Amino acid sequence: MACSSTEYIEARIERTEEMIEALENAIEQLSIQGIHSYDLDTGQNRSRVTRQDLPRLNQMLDTLDSRLSRLCKQLANLNGGLSIQVAPSW
Repeated sequence: MACSSTEYIEARIERTEEMIEALENAIEQLSIQGIHSYDLDTGQNRSRVTRQDLPRLNQMLDTLDSRLSRLCKQLANLNGGLSIQVAPSW
């Protein structure tokens, strides 16, 4: 499948959204009083994260949000310039 095909970009968007959701769940759980660790499953790997990992998790979330925005722009360009707005759920 070509990297510039609509199907490829849509699949990347879906995968990125899944990873964002997994990170948001981890960040939310670690923010709850009494929760000290969380098993993060991104679909690619599983790892145990702790509250000390929150800065890294937030940085990863920012990176994924940027990727999602870029992919949506690529998809819009492939679809004739239609615009798709993406905003964090928080």
